[in-house]
Amino acid sequence: MFSSFNVEEGADFSIETTPVDISERKATVLLERGIRRISLGVQTFVPEELKNIGRPNDPEMLKESIRLLRRCGFENINIDLMHGINGQTMESWEHSLDVAIELGVTCISFYTYMEFAQISTKRRKLPPVPEKAVVDDMFLFAAEKLTKAGFLGYYGDCFAKPGHQPKYGETSWSEDIPIIPLGPTATGHLRDHWYFNEPDIGRYIQTVMEGRLPISMGKHITKSESIRRSMVLGVKAGRVNRERFRRIHGVDFMEMFRAEIDDLMEKELITADENGIEVTGPKGWYYLDNISKAFYSPEFRRYPQHLGADISNFISSGPIPLQLTTRPKDEEAGCDHH
Repeated sequence: MFSSFNVEEGADFSIETTPVDISERKATVLLERGIRRISLGVQTFVPEELKNIGRPNDPEMLKESIRLLRRCGFENINIDLMHGINGQTMESWEHSLDVAIELGVTCISFYTYMEFAQISTKRRKLPPVPEKAVVDDMFLFAAEKLTKAGFLGYYGDCFAKPGHQPKYGETSWSEDIPIIPLGPTATGHLRDHWYFNEPDIGRYIQTVMEGRLPISMGKHITKSESIRRSMVLGVKAGRVNRERFRRIHGVDFMEMFRAEIDDLMEKELITADENGIEVTGPKGWYYLDNISKAFYSPEFRRYPQHLGADISNFISSGPIPLQLTTRPKDEEAGCDHH
């Protein structure tokens, strides 16, 4: 990385791994290579829940991997937790949160477990997932508990100790800057275009080894769409700065989207002042996707937020070269990507 790019001093380098894969040697090498933030996919500290999602059901191994990282010198450690796992209760959810806090991690991200089908493991029928109302309450409970423990909310599902918040949203979601996507399915942004990398890892590697860009699809972003895109991503980052937005786009979003902002304020989902808007937690954090859709173009608001859409029709013939061409200025804007 440092041999290929001019890296700004203090740049935020992060890597994701699993507790099973981390070792003292790997942690030491990562630190020597400039990685300062590491994220572990823990999911839960409850043995039965780990078993239900097909993970090694040894919470002590998970705890030791976090302690190992701290001993090696990592000061910024994120863990991922899941709520809504088969057989999970509010009590077991609180246990996982308590363990994370006691271990001294600096950032906790949590996600809703998605069960697409009833799964049986070695003929063992899994217990049901919690009711949706319980899963909703789990989010709100965690937000309140982590806030009381000194964590601050970022990006809806991420809570970090002050000074340890992930920086990617503050820049890539709030500034009109190029984004270079590395890896399958990654999304990038360059010169009024967004584009999507080849999702199949085998074809991705083959394309790169052949010296070609592994881009599967892309779309030109009009001026109007760019404005809406910044609003959507800004909301997902939790806040939109009025002066920064005016500097980038040349418009005052507080005036341009007055009706949408007034409606969200009336519902107590955001607050607004002369500096911009901010999502109100914890209720607003939970409904980030819904709030962001208020700034979609009208023709796209009826579409659901995607959950890994099938794009096979776009990529069946292999990667498509990205053509950086311009489109008519009056092209109707939308915001069908996020």
